[in-house]
Amino acid sequence: MVAFLHSMFNQLVASSSWNEFQIKKNLSMIFLIIISHKLLSILPLPMIDRLLSSRLIFIFEWLALSYYAIHTAMHLPLPLAVRDRLFKSGALEQAIFKLASDTKAMFRNGIFGFTKATAPTPANVSSASAAPLVPAATLPINKQNWFGPLNPPANSKTKDKVYPSYMFQSTSDPSYKIALPMHEIRPAHITPKVQTTRTNKTLWRLLPQPHVVERFRQEQYLDFDKNWDRFDNRSSKVYYDRVQLWIKDYILKPLLRTVELVDKQLQPNTGLSYTNCPVNVLALLISDPSAMDDAALPVALVQKMLTMPQYENETTKKYILARVQELVKQSRFRLLFTHENDVPSDQEIIFHLFKEYVTFTMPSVIPPLLRPQSDIFKFLLIYFYITEDIKNDIFY
Repeated sequence: MVAFLHSMFNQLVASSSWNEFQIKKNLSMIFLIIISHKLLSILPLPMIDRLLSSRLIFIFEWLALSYYAIHTAMHLPLPLAVRDRLFKSGALEQAIFKLASDTKAMFRNGIFGFTKATAPTPANVSSASAAPLVPAATLPINKQNWFGPLNPPANSKTKDKVYPSYMFQSTSDPSYKIALPMHEIRPAHITPKVQTTRTNKTLWRLLPQPHVVERFRQEQYLDFDKNWDRFDNRSSKVYYDRVQLWIKDYILKPLLRTVELVDKQLQPNTGLSYTNCPVNVLALLISDPSAMDDAALPVALVQKMLTMPQYENETTKKYILARVQELVKQSRFRLLFTHENDVPSDQEIIFHLFKEYVTFTMPSVIPPLLRPQSDIFKFLLIYFYITEDIKNDIFY
């Protein structure tokens, strides 16, 4: 069996003509399908038997055998009359044969290599009086040489591949005599809009209207999107440490110092603390800044820091102070991500404190207008990087 298959393969390779090659190839496929079916049916496997006896395998085998048999018959050296009788006898056969021939010719010459066929002029009509129904239009082709990764040798018969780009002439009813412009086919893609001008920062202080704030928010979003992957490497660890140190030195420690000074003034006289102090008493302390030292923050700023939206109660103020005291003791922040509704998470606390500090102490600086979605320190690091007024505090 092996010797027979080997000899059959050698005869197939040694075919002298294209028709012989196609005939032997199709007959070999028919023989291979039959032999494969017989060999698989011999195996003592119930699963193989059920598979071979199924209707799907039966239909597949007959379709494959019919396909190769028809192709074998089409390549037989039959007389032209017999071929026409077999494959061009009816309207359906002619249409299928014509479609197959046109498709084969199109792919043989290239997908866009076909040309428009001209209709023959009748014998009883002169060429001068015959007017075409559609004005003839030639398709100019701009050929560009294609240089692949492998340059063929100088004596190679392989032709250089070209990419044609067609210029189509739009046509309309010739009776109107309208000459339409040329249209060039190009790839359709959306070019991203490049931002060339930025909004003047003076508008942030002079005209903080909603549409102006929205313009600054869009610019900030584009800056964040552009630089979001900038500090993902290991060498950026030093910048993350500087951000935490900056928050601790400029926000957390001065906040605790202010609360400590206020408590010293309230407890000997009233027994109150900062968290349960009435608003009118805090107003007196705000109007008298001499009670604070240089290491403390203004009382008005601390009051905004401890009053978070949706958490405006005494319990939340005590919780925020407790979390700030705990973070100050740590060399590197270990944040708590709580899911309770009555207290905020450490990420929300740090973002709120930072935003209130920048808004109060730096009126010319645009505060973060976006909400952090993941890592708060990565968010603040990129904010420092895109904000020129405070960029040198971290990147020095």
